[in-house]
Amino acid sequence: GLLALVGAVAAFVWIRWPAEPVWKAAFRAQGLPGNLAELDAWYPRVPDAENIAPLYLSAEKRRRELRRLWWRRVTRPEALPPGTTRRSIGDYSYEHLLVLTAWLGRTDQIPFDVWQWTKRYWDDVGAEVCHDLHAAAQSGRTASRYPFDLKDPRFRLRHLGATRGLGRHLRLEALIASAEGRSDAVVEAVLDALPLAASLR
Repeated sequence: GLLALVGAVAAFVWIRWPAEPVWKAAFRAQGLPGNLAELDAWYPRVPDAENIAPLYLSAEKRRRELRRLWWRRVTRPEALPPGTTRRSIGDYSYEHLLVLTAWLGRTDQIPFDVWQWTKRYWDDVGAEVCHDLHAAAQSGRTASRYPFDLKDPRFRLRHLGATRGLGRHLRLEALIASAEGRSDAVVEAVLDALPLAASLR
């Protein structure tokens, strides 16, 4: 009986003994990290003078501040679009702000009120944000590391949503420049979106 008990305990310990999962060995065989510490080391540190990520994070911070000030202005009673109220302006903006929240088909004409609201946002917010994005793209910085600790299992990739939103601003610039016949600005908006996307590598 004692021998059987010892055997059962030994078998249980052997089954429960932590073993390296097969996928980790497969990942490492391809030069990929197998745990968070290895992932953090795999995502290389970048000297501040070469790191483009802080420039994009600064642009996102400015976007939030400009957006907050713009919203405060456009929701004043005297500034509301005709037929809207403080209660309905949120839905109105969602449905009228092209590229950022509202979408049209490729061959659809832009309704005047949609264009007017989008241009209002562009003049007060989007143009300033894209100015910062162009400056970042043309800064000469080509390396990137966003500031989060991959060794912490609770890390969050907040920069992904930020860069997606910034990319939409460049797309908005391309749309407005195209509608206004500014082909050079369209090309610049498209090309300067590439370093933003590359910063996520």
